Formats: sequence, C-alpha cells, structure tokens
Amino acid sequence: MKKLLMAMLCLMGVMSSSFAGITITQDGTIIENQYISGQVNVKAHNVIIRNCELDGGGTSLYGVSSKYYDSNGQPYKGTLIENCHIHDYGVGVLAHYTTIRRCNIHDSQTDAIKARDGCLIERNWCHHLGKKVGAHADCVQIRGGSNIIIRYNHFDIPISQTGGSGGYKSNACLMIQPEVSPISNLLIHDNVMEGGNYTVYIERDEAYPIHSVKLHDNLFGPDWRYGPLAGKGPSWKERRVSIDRNYWFDGTFMAINYWDNDNK
Repeated sequence: MKKLLMAMLCLMGVMSSSFAGITITQDGTIIENQYISGQVNVKAHNVIIRNCELDGGGTSLYGVSSKYYDSNGQPYKGTLIENCHIHDYGVGVLAHYTTIRRCNIHDSQTDAIKARDGCLIERNWCHHLGKKVGAHADCVQIRGGSNIIIRYNHFDIPISQTGGSGGYKSNACLMIQPEVSPISNLLIHDNVMEGGNYTVYIERDEAYPIHSVKLHDNLFGPDWRYGPLAGKGPSWKERRVSIDRNYWFDGTFMAINYWDNDNK
C-alpha cells in the first residue's frame, strides 16, 4: 500500500524533492525533477521518469529496473526514462520495452544499460564505467531480444580511462551476445563510439542465432585495446549482420564495412 501511495503521489505531482528508492505499481505514473537515492522498480505500464538525478551511492544494484512481468506473465511496457543523471549504481538501467533518452549514465560498477526486447536507446552519454574490481563493463549489453534501436548516442569509454585513479574496467561500447535468447531486428546507427577491448563485439552462439542486425553510419574513435569490431562463433560475418557506412572520427572509411561481404 505504501508503494502504491508513493506512485500515486508522483502521478499527482506532489512528491517531495528527495526520496529513497521506490517500486512503481500505478500505470501512468510520472516522476519529474526529483533526487532519488536507491533503486527505482517499474512494475506498471507507461511510466515516465524525467529530469531526475538517480544516485546509487555505490551500493544499489540498478538505477532503474524496468524489466518485470505482470501476474499473467506479460511484460510491463511503455516506460520512458528521459533527461536523467544516473550514477554510482551496479548497473545504470535494466530494461525491456523502454525508451532511454538523453541520459547521462556514469560511474557504474559494471554496465550502463542492459537492454532486452523493445528498447529504444537514443541520445545518451555513457562514460566512466566499470568501477568494480574485475569488471568488464559495457555501455549497452544485449544478451537476447528483438526490435531494439540504438541511435545518436555517445559511448565514451576510451582505454585511456582505465588503470588511472578511477580504475575503470571497460569491455565494449556494445556487447551483443545471445546467451539467453536469439537477437533479431537490432538497428545501430549514427552513434559516436570509442573505447573498450573491442568497441563493438558480436557473438553468435550455437544455441541462439543472430539475424537482422544492422551496424550503419556510426563514428568510431581509435582509443580501444584490440580493435573497433570483433565477433565470435560460427559464420558470424554472415549477411544477416549488415555493416555499412561506418567511419573513423577523421572521416576515413572503415575496413569493417567490407566484413559482411557486400562492399558498402
């Protein structure tokens, strides 16, 4: 009852300016202009979290967890996380059927965003990730899912950040690895990306396939450990993964555009 009342107060616009982590259970809840310490769980449809600072204090697992199902096993959908500053969590956002837009996500123990089905990730700045000892932090990690769009983001984890006073341990700007289910209809375009062991890593597992993945029109920086793109698994360069019109920061056409064998 307390959690439901808190969500209803948010919807009516009378929430205090600072509060601890909550669970939202009221459809259509809107939280705006708040300072939040702790984790926000979204167990409702069409929830908006906007213009908020979410501070994990180095102890909370997720800034926003919006990957839940109702009593009938149906996913909650329509979450919008917009113009938020999300920092010092284990992971910034865990989501499905969620739009994550214009957020500044940094100083996570591990990843900035873990995304599954139906996510739109656009115009975010993800940087300074992997504070946990032994972390392999990713800006966006996808272990399964379909109908995901990643566009107009700045993924900023150059290896020059690692080993310094911050001790950041980054792995990839994009980790695409179908460990729990197939990955399909994934569109990645017009992002600026730099850093990681490999900037983009695509793995095709024997059990779960990848298909209809497009990596188009992105800008790549040179500050990575091993390379801008790598893959693992049988025939990962099949035409089901399309790689076209990607460029270095200086405008040079990248050789990775030929890896899918369509010469674009």
